[in-house]
Amino acid sequence: MPDPVRIMTYDEIATERRISVTSARRFVLRHRWAKVPGNDGRVRVSVPVTAAVALPTSPAPAVPTTGGHAVGPDICVTVAAAVREAVAPLALLLSEAIAAERIATTRMLQLQGEIDRRKEWSLFRRLRWAIRAR
Repeated sequence: MPDPVRIMTYDEIATERRISVTSARRFVLRHRWAKVPGNDGRVRVSVPVTAAVALPTSPAPAVPTTGGHAVGPDICVTVAAAVREAVAPLALLLSEAIAAERIATTRMLQLQGEIDRRKEWSLFRRLRWAIRAR
């Protein structure tokens, strides 16, 4: 037996799932649910009952506090220092990659110039040969 469906508009889907109407449209497209135009110009979608209801969202975890301040303000300083330590080698690698890219671009332009020069020389030799053959 087929799953029971609920006929809903995009607005109803968005409201039920707590998402935007655009996200609801993408959601319907992704699941390839049947759509039918209504007499009022709004599209009706056959949504399976199990998918019509929004998933429960878990509340944000409570931050333990002592005296009105979050526990461990020193943790932020420690984490920031660790992040700076981890990012420093990456910054060095980035600067090296940028320098290597500049060198490669310069060499590529030189080679392109050499190719153009050789093409011109080849054309010149062919034309010179054609002129002599007369």
